[in-house]
Amino acid sequence: MTDETTLAFEHPLARAAATGGTELRDRISVRDHVREVEIGAFQSERGVTQRIRFNVVLEVSPHAAAVGDDVDQVLSYDTITAAIGAVLAAERINLLETLAERIAERCLLDPRAHRVFLRIEKLDRIPGALGVEIVRSRLTEEAQPLRAIAPAPDTAEDRVAPWMILVPEGATGGLRDALAGLSAPVIVCLDTGAHAAESLPERRIALLAQESAAWSFAGEDARFTVVSTRTEFDWALGEGLRCVWAPSKIALDTPGAPETSAAARLFAWFAAHQSAARWGWRAEPFSLPATDGRLYGLGDLRGVRGLVLFFICNHCPYVVAVAERLAEEGQALMDMGFGVAAICANDAEAYPADSFDNMGVFAETYRFPFPYLPDESQAVAAGYGAVCTPDIFGFDAMLKLRYRGRLDSSGRSEPGPTHTRDLYDAMKHVARTGEGPADQVASIGCSIKWKAA
Repeated sequence: MTDETTLAFEHPLARAAATGGTELRDRISVRDHVREVEIGAFQSERGVTQRIRFNVVLEVSPHAAAVGDDVDQVLSYDTITAAIGAVLAAERINLLETLAERIAERCLLDPRAHRVFLRIEKLDRIPGALGVEIVRSRLTEEAQPLRAIAPAPDTAEDRVAPWMILVPEGATGGLRDALAGLSAPVIVCLDTGAHAAESLPERRIALLAQESAAWSFAGEDARFTVVSTRTEFDWALGEGLRCVWAPSKIALDTPGAPETSAAARLFAWFAAHQSAARWGWRAEPFSLPATDGRLYGLGDLRGVRGLVLFFICNHCPYVVAVAERLAEEGQALMDMGFGVAAICANDAEAYPADSFDNMGVFAETYRFPFPYLPDESQAVAAGYGAVCTPDIFGFDAMLKLRYRGRLDSSGRSEPGPTHTRDLYDAMKHVARTGEGPADQVASIGCSIKWKAA
């Protein structure tokens, strides 16, 4: 007879073997996988990371992979590590129990997986380790999940990219009807004009002020709905609602969120984050002139590997600082098989430095090897959800979005020893796998200069 007390503290692999029943199943496992994670419900656990150890055993259907030494027939160990990485990257989590449930759900999405044994432990809270362990089986058709598992993304043809609008303080009065009249879903971020706070207590106070402004904005107009979580956003955008962002939860709980309360920075990050969360939407057709005198559409610009679009302008210091690197990386991407183009959507009447003539000078000065296109109507930038300069979109060979992030790690600074080529490495990954990288850092820059309504 199995000693239940002893078995309770055994590795999940031993528990799987002891409770396997008569049906023969194979098992794959990841043992003692340690990650640095910001997790926990206590205030002392915010803003710091701690070591979390994962032990996972996944029971899978028998297969004949060993006979033909065929790697494509096996369920990869990456299924487990990718599930862990995806859950950790999605948002900050308070409870180990929540983390365990979400990792188990992802592991069991593969039809070859039958049962998962999962133990997660905190290694830095006490001498020794504290943690949770769960066992989950694939749901039968009649069974219901403990919580709703996110449905598969809509098809690219059915998805409409939301308008992302940063509304400055004092400019809300005349915008309501214009925003409510847009055919696409709308996300409004309110800028209260408050001083950007960097310390956690000050950030919380400033973010609460933005939330108060959001509730006031929506309270005065029933056409707008306040949203604060990803679940609310997914539902509201799916219903085509007009959303006003209450930023505290997402800004404080999402790994990689900028540690600031500055509305413009949070907005640029969130806009990129929303787009990245909806990878797979297809590039929308357009036809624009270029500084070289030609007219370009998607078919003219795409390469055999896909397409990269830079939304930039001539005068933004963030763009000027990286213009030479844009040209260099653009050429490297073209050599890899991607089409590349830059688009300027700024209001040239209000900002003459971004005029068509000055675009030609800018492209020549920095020796752009790709076309530079004016989006005079701003319809292309709006349709793609571009919000800042530079704002970078990377599409695969089927013109589906796979990357929405920064050019590199150096930004406005000169590249140093730790410089990473985020865009180039991401598109190389896209070319090799057809998927974008799980970790993408949003681009930061000046806001696109939209025309007055």
